[in-house]
Amino acid sequence: MTRSLALVLLVAACSNQKPAPSGIVLGDATVYELVDRRFQKREPPVVELKLHADGRGEWFNDKTGEPYGAFTVNPNGTLAITTTTTTVPLPALDGDTITLSIDGKPMKVVLRSDGNVAVVGNLGDVVKWRIAAKDPAVARTAFRVLAVTMKQALD
Repeated sequence: MTRSLALVLLVAACSNQKPAPSGIVLGDATVYELVDRRFQKREPPVVELKLHADGRGEWFNDKTGEPYGAFTVNPNGTLAITTTTTTVPLPALDGDTITLSIDGKPMKVVLRSDGNVAVVGNLGDVVKWRIAAKDPAVARTAFRVLAVTMKQALD
């Protein structure tokens, strides 16, 4: 329950973002976390989120492997949190890059063509996540969903 409430508050805090052109392509995708917050390798990788072809999806608890939050990706480029009436725009991509501000410093996160998601910064390129999807456009949609909670995972 606490984790679900924290997720709702986090997503609500992101709601000041401007809507992006949709570019939403739905399909099955799984996002795996490859390293933890300290960039220590996870063995095996853990499921961070799943996106289904109908737009529904779940975030997963990295310790239990159980879903802790549900969402729906809307064709208009918004994310609806299932347990509330909260809807937020998905962040826009610049190519296959999202730029976040962590402690007042810009940090680029890049979706590579192989599905790996790299954090680019003063530590070099660190691959933090991998997105498994058959269609690169679906992987981009999953990347945008991941970006909603990405800042929390990186700060």
